[in-house]
Amino acid sequence: MNILFVVHHHLDRHTGAAGSVLALVAEYRAAGHVVDILSFDDLPSSTGRKLALPFFSLLVARHMWLARARLHVVDASTGDAWLWARLRNVLRIRGPLIVTRSHGLEHLAHRERLIDHRSHGRRLSWKYPIYNGGLHLWEVATSVRDADMTFFLNRTEREYAISHLGAAADRAHVAHNGLSSDLVARARARSPLTPILEEAGIVVLGTFIGRKGIAYSVPALDRFLRNNPRAHARLLGTGRPASEILPRFSPFARERVSVVESYAHEDLPVLLRGHQIGVLASVAEGFGKSLLEVMPCGLAPVATKIAGPDEFISHDINGILVRPRDERALLDAIRRLVDDPVLLARLRIAARETTTDFGRYCRFRG
Repeated sequence: MNILFVVHHHLDRHTGAAGSVLALVAEYRAAGHVVDILSFDDLPSSTGRKLALPFFSLLVARHMWLARARLHVVDASTGDAWLWARLRNVLRIRGPLIVTRSHGLEHLAHRERLIDHRSHGRRLSWKYPIYNGGLHLWEVATSVRDADMTFFLNRTEREYAISHLGAAADRAHVAHNGLSSDLVARARARSPLTPILEEAGIVVLGTFIGRKGIAYSVPALDRFLRNNPRAHARLLGTGRPASEILPRFSPFARERVSVVESYAHEDLPVLLRGHQIGVLASVAEGFGKSLLEVMPCGLAPVATKIAGPDEFISHDINGILVRPRDERALLDAIRRLVDDPVLLARLRIAARETTTDFGRYCRFRG
């Protein structure tokens, strides 16, 4: 088959959505299919960051018009192929089967963003409702409704798309992100499950943005470090330099916090050495792949009980789930693991074993 993958990100195999797409492309090519990719890398260099997403759907529609005769399947992230799908359905144009794939449903992230701003008494920019909080949500809904098949990362996304966006239930499926079997094997081989001896090591995962729960994880981590002078922490994959992040911590805690702005997946066993607990404090996630990636390295997960992480974390079975937006709950979960080495060891082993079920790049739930 001739397949076109479309993703509204720059192609970097070490990032979430783009990395997942590149992994899927490699799998399809290995199976003998002809696969191309259309991404932000294909936009004109003069396109600014703020205009990239609005113009991308135009680029996609043009490309699909020119390539429609040779393509069999187009697998596009939410909102990317809405224009072509609308024209195809209205004008009855013959063309490839269209798959819309969510890497985190925008409507659910939008809802949580509104909650965050209201709870902190902040106002959104007047520009936000025009596109990101307005037109783009309509584009996403249109792409979901007009697709021949839709894939979502969790059950909540699927149910929301069916009940609120008009997605057809018989064409909507849940397909989890997965892991490279090689990554899992290397991580296990290079990451012995050493117990906490004198220093507890905490890893906080995710870009340093509001959706990742930094308003709650930073105060919780700061308090833990101030009360545990031999503990240390690492913020992994922040997307921002240490100079912007470390001032958010108190001076006493700051000296035991390290920041890794970006990293290669193959470096995880080294970056996580000496750490036993991984924290994902997000208020909205499609899946939470960054947490899954550290589990074969022997980290016990602490995550918010939201759609995404609760697809692979079961409370007190292979990790700990806490209420979102609850600084105290995060702190108590970390303390509980550090103070109970038997529980910590059990969850670390169970978390590592969980990744066996995700030893491919995609797990299909149907």
